[in-house]
Amino acid sequence: MLYNCGVEYCNPGWSYGPKRREYHFIHFVKEGKGTLTIEGHTFHIHKNQCLSYQRVKYLFMPPIKKIHVNIPGLAF
Repeated sequence: MLYNCGVEYCNPGWSYGPKRREYHFIHFVKEGKGTLTIEGHTFHIHKNQCLSYQRVKYLFMPPIKKIHVNIPGLAF
C-alpha cells in the first residue's frame, strides 16, 4: 500500500517535527547535497543517493530536490 509519493524541493532549513510519522520513507536525491539529521543522527547525502528510514519524529533536510515514496507498515 502506497501512502504518498512525489517530487519535492527542500529549501534551506527545511524540517519536520516534533510529530512522529508512522510510515516508512524511501527518498532518491536528484539534485543537491548536504547534511541530513534524523532524531540527532547526522548523515551526509548527495545527488544519486537513495535513502530509507522509518518512523521519525524530527527531521532536518538539506537543500535538495528529491523523489519520495512513503509506505505505511512496511518492515525493512
